Amino acid sequence: MGYATVKDLSELLKDKNYSKYNDRKQKIKEKYSEDIFPNHIPEGFSVHPRIHPTDKQRKEYLRYLKEIGDLLLKPKGDYQKFCWDYLTSQGKKKIMENKAKGNVYGGRSYY
Repeated sequence: MGYATVKDLSELLKDKNYSKYNDRKQKIKEKYSEDIFPNHIPEGFSVHPRIHPTDKQRKEYLRYLKEIGDLLLKPKGDYQKFCWDYLTSQGKKKIMENKAKGNVYGGRSYY
């Protein structure tokens, strides 16, 4: 099975659906301060310092993750359209469309 790969993220921004998704994601990120991200490594550190987030940071981080997750999984949302258009091969699209229509046997429906 082949998988789509991306070597240059600027290539993705040329896609209108990914660009819209990225704009919305950036707006969500701007709502939160950088210190809620528990895996953020400050510049200049070669070793990850031990981080112990506060309860407030955890709650904010969970809200952030929920917003990003909702954005990613929104039916017919920009990210879903991007995945369908950009990352799904024509052959896979045809198979999935046939399944959705009930034609799981390549055009011959036995139901």
